[in-house]
Amino acid sequence: MSHNCGSGVTSAGGVYVKAQLVPAEWFPDAPLDRKTSVCKEDPAVYDEEITYGSVRPDSPGVERGGFLLLRLKLTRRLRSQVMSEALVSLSDVPVLSPENRRSKPHTHLVLTRAAPLHSYESLNILRRRNDEVTRQFLQQLEHDNKGQAKAFMSASNASISSLW
Repeated sequence: MSHNCGSGVTSAGGVYVKAQLVPAEWFPDAPLDRKTSVCKEDPAVYDEEITYGSVRPDSPGVERGGFLLLRLKLTRRLRSQVMSEALVSLSDVPVLSPENRRSKPHTHLVLTRAAPLHSYESLNILRRRNDEVTRQFLQQLEHDNKGQAKAFMSASNASISSLW
């Protein structure tokens, strides 16, 4: 993983990548999240492997359309801030054996900026899914982001009501 931190990041803290399988309910045996080490270099370059040993191509969460959510986070003294994110369908993530891990070419991901909930492209994709777990995931996200939930609901009320 490689990302340009921007100027000033080295003195204020560092950046790291947090990886999560979403929705988490589909992956009960997987750890909730994985993190890279904090990088204080500019540009930040990560040469780390993030593995989920219990997730296979035939896992129910993969077959149902689960995602890998990667968030680039800026760390400060007491908290961290999401700088950008990428949402990758698990069906698009190649399965690598120990023999071919180093021969796989790098994948470049387009990162979206952290923004109000109603403007996330990844959430727009999830809103189109028509199942109970996705609906519960979106409701939990709205609850966790109380200040932004009203804007999210007003912007997407028509699409949510048409799906459920």
